[in-house]
Amino acid sequence: MTMKPSKKLYSDNFRELCLTCLRPKKSCFCEFIRPFNTNTSFVILMHPKEFKKVSIGTGRLTHLFLKNSKIIIGEKFDDNNLVNNYIENYNCHLLYPGENATNLSSHSLTTTKKNLIFILDGTWPCAKSMLRDSPNLHHLPRVSFSSQQPSLFSIKHQPDQYCLSTIESTKIIIDKLIERGHECAKLKTEGMTNILEKIVKFQIDCANNPELSRYRPGKFKSTQQKKQSKKWQKRSILFKQST
Repeated sequence: MTMKPSKKLYSDNFRELCLTCLRPKKSCFCEFIRPFNTNTSFVILMHPKEFKKVSIGTGRLTHLFLKNSKIIIGEKFDDNNLVNNYIENYNCHLLYPGENATNLSSHSLTTTKKNLIFILDGTWPCAKSMLRDSPNLHHLPRVSFSSQQPSLFSIKHQPDQYCLSTIESTKIIIDKLIERGHECAKLKTEGMTNILEKIVKFQIDCANNPELSRYRPGKFKSTQQKKQSKKWQKRSILFKQST
């Protein structure tokens, strides 16, 4: 019996994915990724909704740049054996803003074991709920940084000026660790934000191309054109660290 080819497989809407970055091959930017080693380990705690994204997953891109990194997918990590093993055996920190966070723009880390930094990857509301529902992360010392530069992720609406994407935040943290002597001064981190700029430009160019029907005209707006969400003006976007 002759098998007929799947209509879905050969349809015009089918887009073959790159198995590395999970983006469509026509918009794959893997050739610009130059992975590098770090003294610090990075564990990206990725929300399932973020894992399912194909267009731009900055947490996934971050992982592709950092050889010494791992992605763990979930919404709650209190009973995650791998996360708890890291907490027990490493000098762990959580990249998350807060009053008691160590600002790496002006302070160094106090180390007795090998450093590991957990990164919450998801929308800010998702990151807040992930942290709230993971008591094993509550006692971890937080690290943050000072930055006046607005997010390069201009096609995504950020709830506040200090909110940056995962790849931007991680790049800045590594730069601060280099300044504090925790990382090799020869590390080249510029590629992390360069690739974000390339992807953002690609998305905007696609949106402005009238021949691409899957993009709605005017879908992407500049940061100046976007309105601040009223609900986040009334409530905190952060999970407050208890003292």
